[in-house]
Amino acid sequence: MSKSTSSPPLTSALLAIGLLLALTGCRTKVPISVWRPSNFAVQQHSRIAVAPVQGPMQISAALENAILAQRPAVRSDIAILTAEQLLEASPIRLVSTASLSNDLMALEAAKSAGADLLLSGQVIDQKLDPSQDQQSASPTVEKNMNTEFFARLGQSKKKDPGYHIVMSWNLLDVHTGRSLATQQFKIRSKDVAVRYPDLQAMGVQPNQQLITACARESWKLLSPVVEKSQVRIASPWFQPGSWRVRRGVRAAKKGQWQLAEQYWQSAADGFLPSPAAHHNLAIAKAAREDFTSAKQELQNATGPLGIRLPIETLVWLDYQHRMFNQAHQLPDPPEGWAFGPPETFELPVELNLNPSQP
Repeated sequence: MSKSTSSPPLTSALLAIGLLLALTGCRTKVPISVWRPSNFAVQQHSRIAVAPVQGPMQISAALENAILAQRPAVRSDIAILTAEQLLEASPIRLVSTASLSNDLMALEAAKSAGADLLLSGQVIDQKLDPSQDQQSASPTVEKNMNTEFFARLGQSKKKDPGYHIVMSWNLLDVHTGRSLATQQFKIRSKDVAVRYPDLQAMGVQPNQQLITACARESWKLLSPVVEKSQVRIASPWFQPGSWRVRRGVRAAKKGQWQLAEQYWQSAADGFLPSPAAHHNLAIAKAAREDFTSAKQELQNATGPLGIRLPIETLVWLDYQHRMFNQAHQLPDPPEGWAFGPPETFELPVELNLNPSQP
């Protein structure tokens, strides 16, 4: 009698647990690239004059060359006037570009050259040792690629040299002389691997490596940049299409967003509803910068099976859409925004829109 009376409650408990597991989905974070607008919105097809960088001559010259070499492709529309071009255009006969370190003289030269903006920089502090940079091998000498690979591998394990550069930039309106934007930053040799991992190939030249990273950091004043962030997606176990959704999650974690989208689209097109697939599909569309379709797709992530989906996704999508449009100087979308400007609403506690903050 005791067994028969306890069976119904036990069965009910098991059913409740099963239902809870079915409705409760896991969530995980995956890396994603997002656009961030420049510190100052430079109009398209502007002409920018770059004054000689104030600081130690050897570092300044290398930094000026790196600024030109590291121009982002997204800012190929603007014209860059070098210090040599300013020297030729100067209404006052100058002996060298060093005289253009004075903002007043640089402004006059920039005006004569037809520039719209003047970019003036200064190395405030630095710790470098150019003697530590190894010379590149002569192109006429055949390289042993295995030897070079292991040499670089050993170089990457060396102790950080502790180099740094502290820079200050000032963007001036050529016609009025008014300061439009400023930027100050410090970049250290140990920061390079995190911010610009592709520069690790320059490990045998730590000084030039840091100068190149400094040039990229400087372009943030004028150019939008792509940064690494993280976004939460659904990773359910006991829901329709869970196997395909989780396969997509694994692909997204590796940065294979196109493959992830294929898995999630397949799950979303299934006979049974899969809010998790629709939710993740919205993130995948945002990864390829189709934010309008992403918001529309998110509307399909509804129903009882979607109660555990990340609640902040629409806010995240709307914010990234704004950043993308600002970065590319695009107008507001025809459908408008889901929310007001970021400062007009309170973000969910779990939402972190700024990838530079933990």
